[in-house]
Amino acid sequence: MFDLTIRNGIVIDGTGSPGFKADVAIRGDSVAVVGEVGEHAGTAREIDATGKVITPGFIDLHTHSDASFLIDPYADSKLTQGVTLELFGNCGMSFCAPLIGGARAMFEERINRSGDELNPTWTDFDGYLTALENAGSTINVATQIGHGTVRAAVMDMEPRMPTPEELDRMTGIFADALDAGALGMSTGLWYAPGSFSLAGCRPWKALFVAHPLGSRRPEWTVPGSCRGDRGRSSHRRPNPDISRESRGPEVLGTRP
Repeated sequence: MFDLTIRNGIVIDGTGSPGFKADVAIRGDSVAVVGEVGEHAGTAREIDATGKVITPGFIDLHTHSDASFLIDPYADSKLTQGVTLELFGNCGMSFCAPLIGGARAMFEERINRSGDELNPTWTDFDGYLTALENAGSTINVATQIGHGTVRAAVMDMEPRMPTPEELDRMTGIFADALDAGALGMSTGLWYAPGSFSLAGCRPWKALFVAHPLGSRRPEWTVPGSCRGDRGRSSHRRPNPDISRESRGPEVLGTRP
């Protein structure tokens, strides 16, 4: 007995193979059959997909919906486009966590500009993920912690390199976020305050290859995203070597 059978559609299975005509039967939360489902097979619900395409859900890897699922967890605009998993916290910006120092001001400015209403009761990544879980969502979501957001939390928007003490604080925030469930760290070295990170600085190289986090997350790597160089002054110029030295872009991280 199936819960749902979709008949006569063209299946695009995501492997790169040509589409093929098939039925798709679903039992519970799993696809039970892709092929021919007999007319006499029991099914609670049936959809005729003649002339339509059947595909797995789409994965949207580049979004900035950090606050969206706390405001509207139904995500109708994503569902109607076929998106079933969304990753946010991109481009070095995880607007909803951490919410301390300059990062809190960045969050409030963004929410005020959008006209939405959201009053966080958390300050760290663990609290943010708990809020997401409590809000619920009609699609799967995952998030990264943003380099620029963490830098703003510790250094505000100051155009300089961190002191050793500030670097230690940032390293601790990253480690705690990964332990809480962040899938990795994103960068946006074209955007302030990430753009204030100077090239050729050993502490930053160490942070990107994660030596300070080695005992807690020995396998994580960092994607270098949103990089560019349009002739800005040297203190705002992204460092292309950092991403190469961390072997990015690669996997986003490891979970506990």
